[in-house]
Amino acid sequence: MRIEVHDGPMKSTPAFLTFINDRLTVALDRFSPRVAAVYVKVEDANGPRGGSDKQCALRARLHRGGVIMAREHDTDYYSAFDRAISKLKLALAKEVDRKKRSVHRGR
Repeated sequence: MRIEVHDGPMKSTPAFLTFINDRLTVALDRFSPRVAAVYVKVEDANGPRGGSDKQCALRARLHRGGVIMAREHDTDYYSAFDRAISKLKLALAKEVDRKKRSVHRGR
């Protein structure tokens, strides 16, 4: 599974990049045979105006086609990322379950 981080003008710290890589690897281990790549986009929703809206968008590209996305915002990048990855895991689990049901119905 390939992981790409797009952080724009924020320029993520090495610690945050390691955090992203480690969390994605562990959290999506169960789905790794199905996920070709995960794209992570982090940004400050308020831009140069400041404020506490940090946003994280995750996009998982599946091996057999299809894309699953999750987006969250919070007061800091770590929290936004954690919340987005929880949403992504849930969406991937639903997709896997849906595929299993459709295979069993086809028999």
